[in-house]
Amino acid sequence: MKDEFTGPAQDDRPRTASLNVATPAPLIGEMLQELSAHVSKLLDLFANGKYQFGLTAEEIAIFLAIGHSSLVCAGAIPALKPISYQHISDSLGIPKATVRRKTIRLIDKKLVSATSRGVMVQDIRAWAALTEVIIS
Repeated sequence: MKDEFTGPAQDDRPRTASLNVATPAPLIGEMLQELSAHVSKLLDLFANGKYQFGLTAEEIAIFLAIGHSSLVCAGAIPALKPISYQHISDSLGIPKATVRRKTIRLIDKKLVSATSRGVMVQDIRAWAALTEVIIS
């Protein structure tokens, strides 16, 4: 279901109304302020990931994508499933070779582990800490 908000309504998170020519001038300032706050959180995420883990922005995005796709929460106990480089590549829209190369750095840093079936988060606490920056 798509309405006056940006993107499809997939969950209960509040959405920011779209800016268009009919948007009243007072609302534009409010919407831009809200968008700026979201961008600030995202920039904090990248700064935090670089400071704490020495990761580049691309490595942070790949780490978040691996965690998002490999963590399966069934009840109170999280489970892990390996995901392919192709899945990550498709999710982020970046080349598979780049995903593979950057994931090797994540493996070296003990944030991700590799199996014969794919890769998955190894350090769930680090993944959760980076994710909390986005939602806080």
